[in-house]
This record gives sequence, C-alpha cells and structure tokens, in this order.
Amino acid sequence: MFQKRAFLNWSRRYRNDQYPFYSQRNVGHVLRLIERIPMKYQSRSDRKKRLYKLIVALKDIVDARHACSLFGKEINSTASDLYYPLLNSIVISYSKPFVENKGLGPLPGGWRKFKDRKLQDTHDRLLKFRHDNIAHNDRSTAQVRIIPPGAKLAGQQTTALGVSWAITRHILDLRTFELIWNTIEDLRVRLMQAIDEEMLILYGLSQLPSEPFELTFDDGL
Repeated sequence: MFQKRAFLNWSRRYRNDQYPFYSQRNVGHVLRLIERIPMKYQSRSDRKKRLYKLIVALKDIVDARHACSLFGKEINSTASDLYYPLLNSIVISYSKPFVENKGLGPLPGGWRKFKDRKLQDTHDRLLKFRHDNIAHNDRSTAQVRIIPPGAKLAGQQTTALGVSWAITRHILDLRTFELIWNTIEDLRVRLMQAIDEEMLILYGLSQLPSEPFELTFDDGL
C-alpha cells in the first residue's frame, strides 16, 4: 500500500503542480500532434511501450534529482561520510535509463544528446563514472592501504592504536554538482514533455474508465 500511495502522490505532484502541460492542451492540439508523428510510430502498442519507458526513466531521473538536492544541502566536503553514498545514488539513478535492462531496454540514443556542450560533457562523464567506478569494484577503482601505528595518511597523523586500513576511491569535485543538477533538470523537463505528448496522443480522445488501469502493451487502453 505504501508503494502505491507514494507513486500516486509523486505522479499527481509532478504532473499537475510542476508541469501543467497535460491539463492545458485541447483536442485540436492532440489532432495536430497525431498528424505530425511519423507513420512508423503509429502502432498503439509501440507508443504504449515508449510511454512506459519514458515514465520509468523519468522516475529514475527524479530520484537522481532528489539525491542531488540532498547532496547540495548536506555535503560541503568530499571527506563527508555521506559524500560517497549520495554520489552513488545520484550516478546510479541517473544512469539507469541509459543502460541495458530486462525490461524494454535503454532510452533511444537521442536522449543522450544535449544542446549545451557542458551538459553533454556532464552526461557523458556521469555514465563513464558509473561504468568505471560504481558498477563494479577492482584495484583500479578502489585501492586499499594498510596503515602502521602512528603513520600519516594524506598528511594527517593517524590515531589508531594498532594496524588499520583505509580505502581510496575516485571522486567528483564538488564544483561538478551544479552542472550535474542542470543536466538532470534538462533531461527531466524533456522527459516530462515527451510523456505528456504521448499521454495526449494515446488517451486525449479516448473514453476512459472511472478507475485506474494498468498500462499494458496491447492495442487497447
């Protein structure tokens, strides 16, 4: 019950409050949208699969946005205990729509393209960071050091009474996170626009039931 309620609240908030596109379009706009869509996308089943993929991708991007917002509030140093857990959350959530999965596959290649060069570079860097540093552990991404008693680590005197250890990982500079936020926002808005257009084309002229129904991949509702 909690999971269903959480999703419904999220769906209502992001559709109506933050992006009112869906409620402002009329029937004439729906017809114009349908007319300019290439014939290869006219299959209702294919459009529903595309809508599913877009909605799931948007939820992942919104998760990355929440983690990035929390990062901005809580992190002021790469030495913070929360730095790497929040970085992991941002990178993993952001990357999910672009990697192979057991569902309908990743988003089409066009979603990897950004008009702004800085955002494009940030997108590419996030996916590379996920592949090189987060998706797996090896000696190139995680180095373990054994620290003798009284030895210095990163110029600081250690205080452990016995032999201890430390692990070092690759990080992203704190100044990068403003660009990460902007990249997430660019993608979020584009996804919401695409979802609203698909919703209008699929359901804008349909007679709908009074109760919620599952998005299936047939040619029906």
